Amino acid sequence: KTDVNEKEHTVYWHGLRLLELDISWLRKIHWVERLRLARNGLKTLPQDMGLYLKQVIKLDLQHNELVAVPRCILELPALQDLNLSHNRLTEIPDVPEWSPNLTVLDLSHNLLSSLPRNGNAPALRSLNIGSNKFRTVPPSICSLVTLYTLDLSENPDILTLPAEMGKLSTLTQLNLRGLKDLNDPPKNVQKECGDCIHYLNRKLCNARGFFRIKMMVVGLADKGKTTLVRRLQGKECGPNAATNGVDVSEWVYRPQLRRIFYFSIWDFGGQEDYYSTHQCFLSQRSLYLLLFNLKDGEKGVQELKP
Repeated sequence: KTDVNEKEHTVYWHGLRLLELDISWLRKIHWVERLRLARNGLKTLPQDMGLYLKQVIKLDLQHNELVAVPRCILELPALQDLNLSHNRLTEIPDVPEWSPNLTVLDLSHNLLSSLPRNGNAPALRSLNIGSNKFRTVPPSICSLVTLYTLDLSENPDILTLPAEMGKLSTLTQLNLRGLKDLNDPPKNVQKECGDCIHYLNRKLCNARGFFRIKMMVVGLADKGKTTLVRRLQGKECGPNAATNGVDVSEWVYRPQLRRIFYFSIWDFGGQEDYYSTHQCFLSQRSLYLLLFNLKDGEKGVQELKP
């Protein structure tokens, strides 16, 4: 169907089986505000089409064969509603500043597995990335703090929602349909958007970096616990006597250009006589290294079980 109405600033060129979009056509409709190009056979778009669509408010490109879109599409100054659903998109252009007026973006039913990390859409209210190839929630979504609705449905490889999504305090609708293996948040929390965001926000608030921590080195006797500790500390390793009780020492780890980590290492004796006293020193906020000899195979694993 074709319908060009300059008085109402609308152009409807949908269902015409167009295989390409001639830039000369766009020059003649520079006044358009609502442009519908849905249900054609478009595989590409002119790279400079943005020059003639500066007044476009709504752009409908759903149900085409697009594998990519020019970056100018996301930068259209007046754009409020962009529909790119039901195409074959594998990536979205890395545009630092999206249209300042963009409020609705539909990217569903494509082949996307990631979104640009640095995209900034300051007015976005609705985002649909359902039925794509995402394995994780794109980090950039967590910074879209103006969102009211978010559709993640039918991306079955997504197993967890990041705690950073707890920053989406304005979110009122969250579609998780088809995420059958999603295990965090828990199933009972997933049912309500508000409960979900509250849960993630609490996780986010409790998440903080630890740069000084206890490292508990445990395992049976004569499995190399003390040797490992000395290696980490950069010390020479010779024959070691059996550890009596618990041997406490320090290790400072200095990765390049990053924070320094301080470990208080607790090297527990592996003799059975000490097992009853070990529990007095164990704590939840610790890093545990459980050692066994790989040469022992399955037997070595079984020996670790209480």
